[in-house]
Amino acid sequence: MALTVRRRIFGTAGVGLGLALFGLLGVASCSGSQESLVSPCQSVLTCGQACSATAACGNGQYCGTDAKCTAECVPNDTRCGSGKICGGTGHCVASSGPVLSSGGSSSSGGGSDPGSSGGACASAKVDLSHQLPTVLLLVDQSASMDAKFGTSDRWVTLRDSLMEPTMGIVHSLQGQVRFGLTLFSGRNGAPPCPSLTNVAPMLSNYTPIDMAYPAPAAGAMTGSVLIDDTPTGESIDGAVQLLAAVKDPGPKVIVLATDGEPDTCADPDPGDDAGRTAAKERAIKAAQDAFAQGIFTFYISVGNEVSDRHATEMANVGQGFPRTDPMQRFYRANDQMALATAFASIVAGARNCSFQLSGTVKAGDEGKGVVTLDGAAVPYNTPDGWQLSSPSTVLLSGKSCETVKDKNDHKITADFPCGSIVPFKPPA
Repeated sequence: MALTVRRRIFGTAGVGLGLALFGLLGVASCSGSQESLVSPCQSVLTCGQACSATAACGNGQYCGTDAKCTAECVPNDTRCGSGKICGGTGHCVASSGPVLSSGGSSSSGGGSDPGSSGGACASAKVDLSHQLPTVLLLVDQSASMDAKFGTSDRWVTLRDSLMEPTMGIVHSLQGQVRFGLTLFSGRNGAPPCPSLTNVAPMLSNYTPIDMAYPAPAAGAMTGSVLIDDTPTGESIDGAVQLLAAVKDPGPKVIVLATDGEPDTCADPDPGDDAGRTAAKERAIKAAQDAFAQGIFTFYISVGNEVSDRHATEMANVGQGFPRTDPMQRFYRANDQMALATAFASIVAGARNCSFQLSGTVKAGDEGKGVVTLDGAAVPYNTPDGWQLSSPSTVLLSGKSCETVKDKNDHKITADFPCGSIVPFKPPA
């Protein structure tokens, strides 16, 4: 089958960052007939300028219903009433409440903005300057990985693509990406299942990963380092636990490389369609649960034994898309070059102009957001602007991407109306 390299969530090179989220809620403008609780236009703030979904107001203000910047309070204002403070967008908000952020040092304007109907709508400011991605390599160690692959076999070729000391992706980028490793398999359901070999993610992690990732001894068959089964769903769950321990800011990514469709610990050799379907459903649910905690799962089929349907569904739910979306976002690698390209594309994408939110944007609300770069609004859905490349990922393109890739620090914010963001679930 021909090489399949699918379009990624993440774009091209750069530094992994995060996004500050805060609520925008249109209420009365101080320039209109309805006055705010205070009159910031006449005192602390300069407001009244035109605003829209793509032209944001300054700090401490929001876009009113008459499309002009306003505020109903200023910092330390006591007229918001008991139990309320002035939030970062100029709203009176509850003095405590949920905060959305994608990591880094943050400070909250406090509470939910009025009008929130259970959705997270809070104010947060995040330091975006030093966020790095965390990439966990989830590698199939099942018996079939000794099948011929190009001039070698699947296991050796995959290991070389990752660990080769001059060109391998781990050695090349270990100073810029927190790499971790999980090898997974099972022994006919016998405990412990899944059988996992874990190396916790961190920077400069090449040597620990290389030591834990077995290579056949000279003259030995690859089967000597392999185990047996493919309990993919349970293994994704284990990978999520490993990533949940990483508290550093930045996107978290599982790169799943497998050569076969899944089985389970309970049914390691499903002999009928019902058993095979149950194993696929277990794996799909694991990828969905990972995404619900803010962890992306990218899917690489090593060879052509995984069906397009299962690979498509795994890639879709792992990246926050509907399961039935026909777009094929998985990678199919049938030779060494395709395999290296798949890993390089995914890992490079985690280091670039993509910014992961702390939740997902509701369908239909994508264009309601306002993204700013160093205080200036970035146009939505233009070649040099921003778009949502997944329900939880903002992607900068063109000139905007080039700006954040330079050597300077930049501040990036994304604002969505109250109720437009569904926050990720905390780890169980």
